[in-house]
Amino acid sequence: PTEFGLLTDVTELNLGSNSFTGTVPSEIGRMTKLVTGGDWVGLVCSNKLTGPLPTELGQLGQMTYAMQFYSNSFTGPLPTELGQLDQ
Repeated sequence: PTEFGLLTDVTELNLGSNSFTGTVPSEIGRMTKLVTGGDWVGLVCSNKLTGPLPTELGQLGQMTYAMQFYSNSFTGPLPTELGQLDQ
């Protein structure tokens, strides 16, 4: 949901293994204090998500652990903005 953009102080977000459907909202890029996607399942892995990954993921520069997207049905290339992440 677009309300993810309101969670600007969250440092850990683990949405893995929940059978979520739909796309990853671009508003996730506003969560710039994210440091980790959780201990073992990562940010959004093991769901039923589709569509392209949002370019706004490149704004998660503080994220140093578990930005994982496996076991979904994403389409398209990886956003080039992910290449801006240095950790």
